[in-house]
Amino acid sequence: MASSLNRELGELIAAKLASGALPSTVPTSIIRSMGAGLRCSACDVSIGLDQIETECTFADGQWLRLHLECFREWRQQRAP
Repeated sequence: MASSLNRELGELIAAKLASGALPSTVPTSIIRSMGAGLRCSACDVSIGLDQIETECTFADGQWLRLHLECFREWRQQRAP
């Protein structure tokens, strides 16, 4: 079951990278903190108060808020 969820997450992030909904550039800043219940930019699920949230900002002012696992998958897929 976990591998099925990982595959689905990978496919979702790949589709968002291809469409431009997620950037493929390197962030200028990465900050980790506990979640605040806000929506993840990758999977669209709220990041729980007990989960690690990764916030990325970019040179153009864009930002992402991601679950730690979503961040890892996004980082792996956007890497050249």
